[in-house]
Amino acid sequence: PSEDATDFVASSTTASDVRNNTTFSPMASTKKKSLSENASPNNAVNNAAPLNSSAEGSENERPTTTSATTSQPVKLAAAATTASPVVTALERRIIAELRILQQEEEQVRTKLNVDEGIAFVQFEKRAAANLKLIKSQKRGSSKQFKMEADEAYEKAKYHIAIDLYDKAIEQVTDGTTRLSVLYGNRSAALFMAMRYDDCIEDCLRVAAKHQQQQNAATGGGEGVPQVAAMNGMVKMYQRAIKAATMMGDLERALTLYNKIDASATTEQMNADRMKVMMAVDELRNAKKLHCTPEGDRLWEVLISKFGDALLFRIKYAESLASVGKFEKAVDILSIIQLPARPPNVSHKIALYKYKSGFEHFEGARETLETHKTDPECAALLTLINNVDDEKQRGNQLFSSRQFAASVTHYTKAVDLDKTNDRILRILYCNRAAAFKELNKLQEGVDDCTRAIALDSNFSKAYARRARCLMNMKEYDGAVRDFKHASKCDPSDRELARELKNAEDHLAKEVEKEKDLYYILGITKTSTDAEVKKKYRELSLKWHPDKCMAQTEEEKVVSERKFKAVSEAYSVLMNAEKRREYDMKVDRERYTSSAYGGAGYGSSAFSGAGAYRSSTTTSSSTAGAGGAGAGAYRSGASRWSKYGAGAGAAGGPGTAGAGGTTGGFW
Repeated sequence: PSEDATDFVASSTTASDVRNNTTFSPMASTKKKSLSENASPNNAVNNAAPLNSSAEGSENERPTTTSATTSQPVKLAAAATTASPVVTALERRIIAELRILQQEEEQVRTKLNVDEGIAFVQFEKRAAANLKLIKSQKRGSSKQFKMEADEAYEKAKYHIAIDLYDKAIEQVTDGTTRLSVLYGNRSAALFMAMRYDDCIEDCLRVAAKHQQQQNAATGGGEGVPQVAAMNGMVKMYQRAIKAATMMGDLERALTLYNKIDASATTEQMNADRMKVMMAVDELRNAKKLHCTPEGDRLWEVLISKFGDALLFRIKYAESLASVGKFEKAVDILSIIQLPARPPNVSHKIALYKYKSGFEHFEGARETLETHKTDPECAALLTLINNVDDEKQRGNQLFSSRQFAASVTHYTKAVDLDKTNDRILRILYCNRAAAFKELNKLQEGVDDCTRAIALDSNFSKAYARRARCLMNMKEYDGAVRDFKHASKCDPSDRELARELKNAEDHLAKEVEKEKDLYYILGITKTSTDAEVKKKYRELSLKWHPDKCMAQTEEEKVVSERKFKAVSEAYSVLMNAEKRREYDMKVDRERYTSSAYGGAGYGSSAFSGAGAYRSSTTTSSSTAGAGGAGAGAYRSGASRWSKYGAGAGAAGGPGTAGAGGTTGGFW
């Protein structure tokens, strides 16, 4: 090999050779030796491919990508030291071509690096230009900001317009725009954005500048500037008056009216001033009589005069809502249409819909959707969704007869909001139904009572409480509630049937209550200790002091039961009276059975008897025929027999069939 080839070989040992653990050897490739000395150049070219093969052993492994360009000439140069002249010439030519390729690659890389550098420089120039443009826009002239603000105002983007007017005012020192013009335009944007206080401040600033101009024009005798200044000042005052009226601040509006020069006023302006002056007194009285019928009348008068004043509508709606007239309150506020409706008005409309009951929940959600980013509106929307979800979940569980779980969800819904009477009455009544199915009858009665306290005409609550009382065998209360339910909902025929059933049970209960043992819930063999225990329990239950919160009808029933319990106790705790009572009961039972006709052996009792009570206990009998009958007539006697019996006299050795037995009171 030539010196050039030797130099190339020496410079071609790369890190890749070291990593691959390869040692350069001139005799590395056995395939090169196998080339025929007489092979043609073409055959040599065709057979040169195996030089790159990795199948020839570790010494001929193909280098990594990083050394691919330099390793191949190294191997070729090494092989050339021992190869035939033909092969050596071929490899030299290949090495030369590889050098050319390497140079071309370096040129391409150099060009790419140059292009990348140029592109990076151009990018930096563009970024600098954009940054400069942004900074120049921030430092734009007041005239430019004013033009952009005017454009935003025309597109009803009032908040953007206000921001741009603010920037224009900051740059007003450049002398391209007058400050009074910017304040005047910003006051218009503030008015449309319902920022009335800020609007009034800007109007007063402009009016003050116009006043200065007018004074200067008056001193110089200039007529046209003086008129222009007066007109501009009046315009600003009128805008400020309208803003104060929209706020419901009539006293402030009247003060602004008084600042206008009398020479600049018109007949219409004077009429409007008189209207405001009269309305000031009405507003004071309306605030004093707020949430009263007279106050509501005054709010209606003010709304008729100043229909755009939000304060008057809000106050009137609050007064209506305080007495539960939520639907009318919604109508009063719904006149304020979007986008003029502020978030606080949307919140009140949705709140009143929510308080109107579950059937208005969807309307409340739609109202809040337009201002869901407002914190108060978002919180109310969350509350509505949570209450509705818990109630719906409770209904689903009740339908699937999972009553205990349904009670849990109804309770969660109740705990979420205990201020909404319209939804609480439904939740209490639904939970009472679940308690009834769980046989927790007293809890069911308590929930129905809560629902009735919230709505005295709630038919479903009366009926549900009556059914719980029927299961508790308190038939007098059940009869009373079924009557209330029927009165609230006369079209429900099922209530009439249930009322008749309760009345039948009550009649039977009254008959049973004539038994002193039944009144106390004990038996004839009960001891004095048991009598005393039951008496204490029942006397506490029906004591008048425990029934102060009851209705008049309930108090009558409680008083009757308390007296019955006390009378039973006084008899059964006295040994002599109890013995006399027991004997009387036994005697009357025997008499009732005998009057029914019972034959013993060869004799038979026959006849008919009638028992009449008077101021003293007395009876008379008369015999006639073989059948007997007893009848009860009420009187002033304390203990009296009642009943009726009929039977046939028995013959010798037979017994007659007796009638019914009587009861006591």
